[in-house]
Amino acid sequence: MLDYTKTWINIDFYNVLQNGDPQNFFKISEPIGDGHAGQVFKALPTVNIPNLAEYYALKCQPLSKRSECELRILEELQEYTDWFPFLYCRYIIDSTQYFLLHPGMYTLGTVLATSNLKFDFYWWVTLLHQISSAVEILESLEINHNDITFENIMFKTISSDYQRFKIMLIDFGSCVKGHKADNGLPAFNLGRDLNYFLFILIFNGTPAGYFPQELGERLRPFLKLKPGKCDCKGGCTNLKCIQRANISEHNWRTSGKHVREWLEKMYPSVNNDIDIKKVSKMYGVAVGALIGDAFGMPVKFAHRKREHITTLESSGRHDGVLSAWNLPAGTFTDNSMTGIVMLQSILQADDQFFENLQDWADSDPTIIGDHTAKVLRHSGDKCVNTNGPMARSWPIALINHSESGNTVVIDDTIAQATVTNTEADSVWCAVFTTILIHKLVNGLNFDRALKDALLLIRDNVSVELYTAIENGSSMSYSDLFGGVGRVENSIRVVMWALQNTDNFRDAIISAGNVPGDTSTNACITGAIAGALYGYDKIPTEWIQIIDSENKWNNLNGVQLTTICLKDFITKCYDIRD
Repeated sequence: MLDYTKTWINIDFYNVLQNGDPQNFFKISEPIGDGHAGQVFKALPTVNIPNLAEYYALKCQPLSKRSECELRILEELQEYTDWFPFLYCRYIIDSTQYFLLHPGMYTLGTVLATSNLKFDFYWWVTLLHQISSAVEILESLEINHNDITFENIMFKTISSDYQRFKIMLIDFGSCVKGHKADNGLPAFNLGRDLNYFLFILIFNGTPAGYFPQELGERLRPFLKLKPGKCDCKGGCTNLKCIQRANISEHNWRTSGKHVREWLEKMYPSVNNDIDIKKVSKMYGVAVGALIGDAFGMPVKFAHRKREHITTLESSGRHDGVLSAWNLPAGTFTDNSMTGIVMLQSILQADDQFFENLQDWADSDPTIIGDHTAKVLRHSGDKCVNTNGPMARSWPIALINHSESGNTVVIDDTIAQATVTNTEADSVWCAVFTTILIHKLVNGLNFDRALKDALLLIRDNVSVELYTAIENGSSMSYSDLFGGVGRVENSIRVVMWALQNTDNFRDAIISAGNVPGDTSTNACITGAIAGALYGYDKIPTEWIQIIDSENKWNNLNGVQLTTICLKDFITKCYDIRD
């Protein structure tokens, strides 16, 4: 299993480092590598921030043209952290420059030298696809790396069997940007970097046995070569008689874009490499749902006139329906529990969602809605318009994240909804939220995702519900009511909160402060906002509250935390139809 969180940037750590002496926030440990002009050390963080890496990479270099070049390139690549190291901070002591960078695990050279595995054809196809994607970004910025070697290709994360991975390019001291020679290196030319790297693989790697000969033969026509010193009269294929051309003009055949597109055309499955932004959105959905639920918990069905809340609080501070329990801050309700039960049921492929829900209901949970309890105990009418299916539908979007169409997502959502509800508005409002989350996770902007989701449900819902979704954002706060479980009340609040804010925190605060079914409404808002903004935009202090010790958040004897969710979402992402 691949730990995707190793690839994520910790913005909270970055912000802390900008507001003081960086040396106060980490301690330097043992060296982990040597660069061309200095050393790289482990930097162990000493601040209490969730989801920090075990260590960061501290690169030390004497002040020089090379170190200044690396700084310029790193700053330009800050928005492309999928393929390059994120620069957390830079400082100077005496005549030495220090870069604190996002860490990697191993270099390609280390993996090839220490692994007992012989990497197959498709492993190399995947690796070259990632490298060419990174080079494509550099070339779009008119940058030549000029030193893409096995030691400058680093795995951000790699599975224990070495088959799943995410790489980044490192060490930018030899880079040249633009059409002017710099520091003794030639001006930018398209294709130079991969012409060099592919030459090494084909003419060194194939004879050595680590690079597949078949792939080398297919890539060789892309290269610019020049004859070596021999008496051959052209056409010689002897390794000793061939040299890599030092490209002084563009070679579009070895440009990152051309190599990437060729690999995708020849080997379509290569597109299944890790989409870091998607994983962040998926994690954001799950964590966002729990946080929204816990935010609204203390004021659920409280009196209309009450204090405006801005963070996760205990239920004893307010006069909501759960006040007598004095539940600690961060406690979530049946909204989250039923969602997690469904997620576990799907991942276990046991097709026992209803039975698993019954087992949960029979475990005497502190918080369970009246309608859900009655249905699970065979004493309730399913044909009711309630919001439970909508609050627990988010796992369907994550399990089916790789589905390009809507049919499977719709069918699965209807199947889970009708376990407790058969009324059309209740079922199809759950379809609406699932489709909306699914499209946001897959990169659509909010307006387009909303338009598509509305179109899919238009002929299946009442005019009242359709209007609540379409016009919810234009309502004033004083006219809103969060309801006592009806879908049109809930979705109106959700749309109002999402479309009148521009960040995760404000969306949750808005939804959770509309009187009524605050935990459900904020839970739904949190799942959608998580898909919209991603995990790294969720407030750190709220994550800390959720992860605090809390016996009320136990399921099957295990406390549910954001770390548990990480494992669930990793399994969701790894599902391939």
